[in-house]
Amino acid sequence: MTTLTREEIVRGLAENREAPNGAARNAHAEALAGAAEANGDRALFREALDNLINAYLYSSESSKMLVPFARLLQEYDKDPGAFSEWDAHSLFWQFKWVATAISDSPGIPLESAAGWLDEMERRYRIAGYSERPVREAELWFAHAIGEDERAERAFRRWLAAERDDMSDCRACELNGQGQYAALQGDDAEALELWKPVLAGEMTCAEEPHRVLATSLLPLLRLGRADEARSHHLRGYRLARGNESLLPSIGKHIEFCALTGNASRGLEILAEHAAHVAPLANVDDRLAFHGGILVLLRRLKDLGHGPLPAVPYEGTPVPSPSCTRCCTRAPSTSPGSSTRATARPGSRSGSWRGSAGSRWSPTCRWACAVPGCRRPAPPTPPCPPPRCPARSCPARSCRPPASPSWWNGPGVPGTWVIRVRTHCGPRWPYGWTRSRRSIPWSAPTSRTSRPWPPRGAGPRRRRRC
Repeated sequence: MTTLTREEIVRGLAENREAPNGAARNAHAEALAGAAEANGDRALFREALDNLINAYLYSSESSKMLVPFARLLQEYDKDPGAFSEWDAHSLFWQFKWVATAISDSPGIPLESAAGWLDEMERRYRIAGYSERPVREAELWFAHAIGEDERAERAFRRWLAAERDDMSDCRACELNGQGQYAALQGDDAEALELWKPVLAGEMTCAEEPHRVLATSLLPLLRLGRADEARSHHLRGYRLARGNESLLPSIGKHIEFCALTGNASRGLEILAEHAAHVAPLANVDDRLAFHGGILVLLRRLKDLGHGPLPAVPYEGTPVPSPSCTRCCTRAPSTSPGSSTRATARPGSRSGSWRGSAGSRWSPTCRWACAVPGCRRPAPPTPPCPPPRCPARSCPARSCRPPASPSWWNGPGVPGTWVIRVRTHCGPRWPYGWTRSRRSIPWSAPTSRTSRPWPPRGAGPRRRRRC
């Protein structure tokens, strides 16, 4: 393998920051981090680790950021003076991402996850930051392991703590507060908290994308289907094709399945078929595939179970059927359930894992979505075309040896006339291709019946 020079690594990092989010960017960032470590330049290595963490964050592999973040934290402990003020602030900001990734990774042992949370609280206190981000991380960690009382205490302390430079933006905080209210069954309170974000008064890189998707089911439960339809049309345009927003895509698919727009949901699923496979982030996997399960079960109930759906894990054409996709979906696979329930007392496997079954596949709300294609009415049969002229120079008078010439398309006792198409410098006109069916009885020889049949009309000639 060719060793990259420092200039090549720097140029590669600049290109990687502008690359589209996804597995390709992550692989390139991993290669650059390895090359920077082999180069021996510690500053360059820290920059490559920071780029790798950001690449993982905005993809479906966010749980992989734990390893590069731990190495970057080791670099900070070895020489804190090598980090500028901005680099140190970025490191502590990334601690919040890691806390979220730990909550979304049931494969991490409970003791290790709790240790990371304690380490975050200790370092924030030493650096002089508010405990507000720590309490928010504790809320979602307690919710993930099923400790409701601890989650409620963390939620109250989160709201009571002061805001500072390390706090999330107001749009993201309102999203989290609204989600917690919706989990407690208070849809009206959740929508009231989300109102500034939905109105566009507070925005960020991923808001209102996520709030628009999260508000769909609360709006339907409150009977506000028109608002839900508007949020779907607006929110899907924002989240479309964004790998870090796959949970939001799953909510849009579920909304279509529950409102009688299964064809629209299948179109959305086809656009994101590349992600219909086990994802590295278990939480994203359960959220994204939960909406897909609702759609597939809806299609199955409508009688479309044997029809092909989308490729799964690179399955070659033909694609597996809706019924087969239901049985192979990662959200219901034994391996996924085992990982989701690895922590003692965790309810993430029973609540998030059942995202595809918490709603009946029966259509509960009728909501017409513009652009949803309906079955087209049957097309009336066209009248039989006129026969070609007797003197047509482009007609083939000798029938080939194919049996289809002697019997027409499924109708015995017919002669099929095929007109060749030719257009070039020698032929100034192009002839359209057509098929003519004329009653005919099998001749005993080529001279027993004239060709073409009497009464054949003239053929119209078209220009190219």
